[in-house]
Amino acid sequence: MQLRRKFLLALVLVAVTIAGVLVITFDSQRDAAVESAQADAVERAELTASTIDQQLSDKQRTISVAAEHPAVIDHGSSAQHERLVSIREETEFDGVSVVAANGTMVALATANGSSEQDAVGQNYGDRQYVQRALAGEVSISEPFRARTGNRIVVVSAPIRSDGDIVGALNGAFYLADSALFQIIDQQRGADTSVEITAGGEPLYAGSDGVESNIRGSAAVDATGWTVTVERRQSAVTGQIRRLGVAQAVTGIVMLAAVALFGLWIYRLDIRQAERLRDQFRRIEAREYDSRVDLSGSTEWSEIGRGINRLTESLARREQMLLVLNRLLRHNLRNSLNVIVGRSGLIAAGADDGSETDERTREHAEEIRSAADELLDLSARARKTEALIADDRHRVGTPVDITAVVADRVAAFRDDNPEATVEVETPQRACAAIGTEFSTVLDELLSNTVDHAGPSPSVCVTVERIDADVYEHLDADQRWHGATSPRPDGGSDDAAVCPGQTLAGESAGAAETGTGSIELRVADDGPGVPPDERAVLSGEREIDPLHHTSGLGLWLTGWIVSQAGGSIQIDVDDGTTVVVRLPATPVEGDT
Repeated sequence: MQLRRKFLLALVLVAVTIAGVLVITFDSQRDAAVESAQADAVERAELTASTIDQQLSDKQRTISVAAEHPAVIDHGSSAQHERLVSIREETEFDGVSVVAANGTMVALATANGSSEQDAVGQNYGDRQYVQRALAGEVSISEPFRARTGNRIVVVSAPIRSDGDIVGALNGAFYLADSALFQIIDQQRGADTSVEITAGGEPLYAGSDGVESNIRGSAAVDATGWTVTVERRQSAVTGQIRRLGVAQAVTGIVMLAAVALFGLWIYRLDIRQAERLRDQFRRIEAREYDSRVDLSGSTEWSEIGRGINRLTESLARREQMLLVLNRLLRHNLRNSLNVIVGRSGLIAAGADDGSETDERTREHAEEIRSAADELLDLSARARKTEALIADDRHRVGTPVDITAVVADRVAAFRDDNPEATVEVETPQRACAAIGTEFSTVLDELLSNTVDHAGPSPSVCVTVERIDADVYEHLDADQRWHGATSPRPDGGSDDAAVCPGQTLAGESAGAAETGTGSIELRVADDGPGVPPDERAVLSGEREIDPLHHTSGLGLWLTGWIVSQAGGSIQIDVDDGTTVVVRLPATPVEGDT
């Protein structure tokens, strides 16, 4: 069903849209998670660098304040040495020394004191941190390895006496296990790696390096050291995985909601529409004993009750028509038989040749002629009744048009010996019109006698038209009947069967690829009267004034339309009736 396909397509589009939105949202949130991790790494690096810079600044202030103490000025004295020991014990420096203005170390205090005597008296004037202090600058040296192999950093400040620089106070501390990096130990974790480098040389590695493109760097202002924080990719991947699971669950819930909503709509409306369609098909097939139950909303219930009332009404009307037709036809035929018989007796009794008897005979003949017409009308009414009452499935029964033409033309010749009939048919031509095609041909042949006289010249041809040829027929040949004028303003001398459209015919012919069967019945008479063509085209209904005019053609059109065919009448130096029917494949065709 077209409606169902459109509904399913709409659901699929909604599902695809939801999936697309979820994918785009996931990509956006994944990128946001990576950017957040990147920003976090940069923030941690900046925090670490700032903390280290603060601690180094504190050490610089400590050494600067200590250099101003009077005891530090007296080189080589016990007071100077005691002051150095006090500074070492009160601060986090591992060693404190004084270098005189000439570059000679004059005092040293260490934790174990083992190297003090060896270092005192040595010249350290070539050390950069000593030169910068003697130049009046408080500085922090580049990390270097001491004779013990430990990497140390020295903070130096000038010692002044009466405004002159008389030496340099130096505080050294080991980088290994230094309190300087305690904050790093607090920040690092299983998924985070922190590294501090100076000139490309590593000073601190908080954990094993991790391979990751998520890293942040910052510089320590006091020394220029580089702090690098790297976050393990697996930590972000896990976050993204959890985000993906949440998105997947959301998508499943949304799609399930859409599916349930679609199922509800299908059961509420689409399924109801399908039931309504099926009921209309049963009505079309005159299966009036079935009823439809459209439950659900009030509107559908009202529609269901209305269609059921329509079904019952149609069943009653068809039954009334059939009963009334049988009753009238039976009584009419019986009464007309009496009239025909009595008129014959009257005519036979008026045989003395008098003027009165001649008039009586003429009246009797007129009565008999009118009665014959009514009997013919009764016979056609019987055929119409049979069309209504017959099973619709017989309409589509394939018949051999060639064989039916040969049979009915032979019967027509027997009944009308003065008529000249030419026949041109293929060996076989099958169309799905059913057994009523013989009635169609009988009516068309009878029409030639009615309008062309008792001795007409009739030409009957049957031709098979391929589907591609049919598609190229001109407007006059392809126009099918309707109750409106020709769409192209064509001649009114062509009339067609009402109720059949081109789409209906092409569905039986062009779409199957088998083409159509064309039957032509042409005579040399004056042509079908306009009144009868008007009845056939639907421009005028059969009314009490014209109750027999065009009835035969109207009955023919009814039969042809039931088979999905069409009728066309051309009036030009005679009458040509063209019947086109959907062809059916013939065994042996290629």
